[in-house]
Amino acid sequence: MTNTQDIVKKATDEGKIPPPFLQLGEKLEGGGVRPTGPHTLKFISDRKVMGVDFMTKQPQEEMEYTFEEDGQKKRYSVPILNKNGELHYFLQRMNECDYEETIILEMKKDGVKNFIDFKRSGVENSTENIPVVEVDTQKEPVKMVDTEHGQVPYDPKIHNV
Repeated sequence: MTNTQDIVKKATDEGKIPPPFLQLGEKLEGGGVRPTGPHTLKFISDRKVMGVDFMTKQPQEEMEYTFEEDGQKKRYSVPILNKNGELHYFLQRMNECDYEETIILEMKKDGVKNFIDFKRSGVENSTENIPVVEVDTQKEPVKMVDTEHGQVPYDPKIHNV
């Protein structure tokens, strides 16, 4: 292990570097998203944070969840309210879960739309799904900026980069 790798590992272990984001899908070059398969996760923590709406670039309240997958911590953020101003469905489903509980998340295709299949391990699961809006059909890559809340699309009105 290099000295840099050692320093980064220690900083991560001490919570000075946030865990990476959970990736339920990968962006495709020509547009669209490819699911990465089922993810078996242990629910570690949740907290309210300020994020940026990817469509409007406006600040919004989000819930940031920390999960553990294969011994590695990962984050997943969702807006508290959906685009209709209602409580986001993911929050409603996570309300059913306790810390340390195991859940399985998987992005699935339903025609042109994708959705997140949410299952609680060891619990009879409903067939309800979490809808996900197809994000980006641009051919050019979107410039991302690191913030205290993770990476967000660059907006010159908000970011001084």
